Amino acid sequence: MKVRPYADNDLSIIYEIYALSALDEFSTDKDQFKLIPLEKDHKKREQLLESDIYVIEDNTGEIKGYGAVYNTRIRALFIHPDSRRLGYGRALLEYMLSQISGAASLFVVSSNSQAIALYEKYGFTKVDEIQATYSGITFIANKMST
Repeated sequence: MKVRPYADNDLSIIYEIYALSALDEFSTDKDQFKLIPLEKDHKKREQLLESDIYVIEDNTGEIKGYGAVYNTRIRALFIHPDSRRLGYGRALLEYMLSQISGAASLFVVSSNSQAIALYEKYGFTKVDEIQATYSGITFIANKMST
């Protein structure tokens, strides 16, 4: 597996991975939410494109996930559902952390226990809790920091 900077021609696979993965953030509550495709979610798309974006590929060059860093904040880490639990998330997280100088932070849906467990293995702790909305529905997110 290899992590590399995003290229413009990666955008369509990023949209696809987001569409397949975004609602999984909500874990047990995901049936309440309606997916807003990344290409139609202007705020999330703008935040993504102003970030440093990285993709992770398998040994054949197929993109298996992507992540985004803005200053010291991890804004995105999505792995294709078919490629989860194979080390792609860990490798991408490690790479993004290596690109951050100082303490890193991120927000994660409070019900996303698998992601929280991964972040805790890398020294993240919950420092705050916020209310946020997605597709008009309120949820709780944890702010985590190293």
